[in-house]
Amino acid sequence: MRDMRTTFFRADLLILSATLSILGLLLCPASATAEPQAPDPGEQSTAELEQELRSFAEKKLGRLMLRDDRLQQVARWLAGDHRPTKVDRGEVRDRLWRKGVVDFEFSPLRIRFRTDSEPQLAAVAALEGLLTDPALRAHRHNAMALAVERKEQTLTVGVLLLRRVVRLSGSGFLNGAEGPVHMSLSGSYRAPRLFVTKAEGEVLSFEGSATDKHGNWTLKIPDRKFPGTSLWELVADGSAGPEVLALWRRNHRRAGPTTPRRPARQAPPPTDTTSRPLARNPYLGRGGGSQTQSGTSAGPNPSQLSSEAGAWAAGAHRDPNRAPRPNDVRLAEQQLWGLIQATRKSRNLLPLRASEALSRAARQHASDLGRGERFGHHTSSGNAISRLEQQGLAALRLRENVAMAANVAEAHAALMASPAHRANLLDPEVSSGGVGVVLKRDARGRWSALVSQLFAELLADGPGEQWQEAILNRINGRRRAMGLATIKSREKLDELALRTSEEILRSGSLRLSASQRREIAQDARFHYLNVRRVGVDLIITSDPSKVDKVTHVTHEEFMELGIGIRRLRQPMGEHSAGSLVITLVFIER
Repeated sequence: MRDMRTTFFRADLLILSATLSILGLLLCPASATAEPQAPDPGEQSTAELEQELRSFAEKKLGRLMLRDDRLQQVARWLAGDHRPTKVDRGEVRDRLWRKGVVDFEFSPLRIRFRTDSEPQLAAVAALEGLLTDPALRAHRHNAMALAVERKEQTLTVGVLLLRRVVRLSGSGFLNGAEGPVHMSLSGSYRAPRLFVTKAEGEVLSFEGSATDKHGNWTLKIPDRKFPGTSLWELVADGSAGPEVLALWRRNHRRAGPTTPRRPARQAPPPTDTTSRPLARNPYLGRGGGSQTQSGTSAGPNPSQLSSEAGAWAAGAHRDPNRAPRPNDVRLAEQQLWGLIQATRKSRNLLPLRASEALSRAARQHASDLGRGERFGHHTSSGNAISRLEQQGLAALRLRENVAMAANVAEAHAALMASPAHRANLLDPEVSSGGVGVVLKRDARGRWSALVSQLFAELLADGPGEQWQEAILNRINGRRRAMGLATIKSREKLDELALRTSEEILRSGSLRLSASQRREIAQDARFHYLNVRRVGVDLIITSDPSKVDKVTHVTHEEFMELGIGIRRLRQPMGEHSAGSLVITLVFIER
């Protein structure tokens, strides 16, 4: 059993919100933060227009932006791409990868207009509209490339915004060689972890180690090959919880540059009665509904709903021209839950048991974010563990995903495309789950879905054998990892430990006195012959993994154990209602 792992994701712009220090970001002097003025109209070269637009953007953002020749080449391609289609983020990501750019968070923009009247003013107005769009969150980026291309009477501006907070190097990074990955993290980031999705779908994880106190870390990759194309994702803890910092792929079958991604094909416009997915989603059927491998519906079928109600579920070309309603949220949660269950079934995993308490905790998280709190795992209601405590639950294993997208289908597809989030959703050791969705409509009429997912292995609600078995399995798992013999549970010791936990509830005390410990030792010796030593531990916690810190667990001489567990019915000191009162009685004979 392992500690809780949580990750969050934004699907439409791939933006992970957190107020964190930004690598290389320079503040403009006070005089440079005044309201920018548009360039004078008139004829000018594309190079001059590029510089004026960049200066305008930096003044609008209030800071200088990092420059990178590789980004400039991609921005030049954006400006020179004259296809009448929207920017394909996947194609941009592919070009960035081929340039060796793996920063996770980026925003490609393209502006196109005619040059027959005031092109400079038109470019400035369009750029200002993009930079001030709240959905873009331009303040998150610290690097920018901008290029201008003219073709006949059309002028195209390509803009690439990017957030760079980690620098990667080492033989284990991009070139496919086995070896270490060196990382230089910006600001308060710490504890980097690498998640690798192998070609067959298995996810592996590796942890980094600090090399100094200045944000430098090294991550050693075991001497193994990853045949085929594998996806690598770097996650680190920031002030708002775990955050994805970099994403890249490696191919071990062939040398040379990877095959460029095919450009997106322009689809026919949707009709009033059908919906077209906003993103290419392998978890949606041809009719727009989610499907299992057998083709049966795994959630509400949007084709059976009105086109208005189906917009958030499957992704529609036009969002409903109204505010979200409670029934929309209910159907969105059903759709998301169906996608999760269908995906797990397709991997031959057991279906999750729906937990209303987990769903309430997930809805609380989504509601916090929907009210405008900082996007992440830590909100005004606490973290995932504390939100679970408030529902009177405790878990041996807890996973949390959070996403923001145009609809729940896009959120699910993006989470499955991320190795860390995919590992949470496909965790074979969780048995229960719950989801919460908040639907929003911004001032421009665009809908979005805030999604929180919780996956857990819950302890039973009330005393029973599952409680003791779960703790005993965790203790013996730790002993086996240390090469120690497993410890055996004894009925009389269980009864003694249970009486002690019940006495703690009656007395309201948070600790065992010396006289209580002596009395427990005497009772243990009364029931068992030749007892040489007795160890007693009391733990009050909402996190059962805290038993890992009990030193008696690692004593080779202790071979028998009693476990007594009760739950707090009301807050006690710093412990909330629902916390576990665990008494452990060890004996050596």
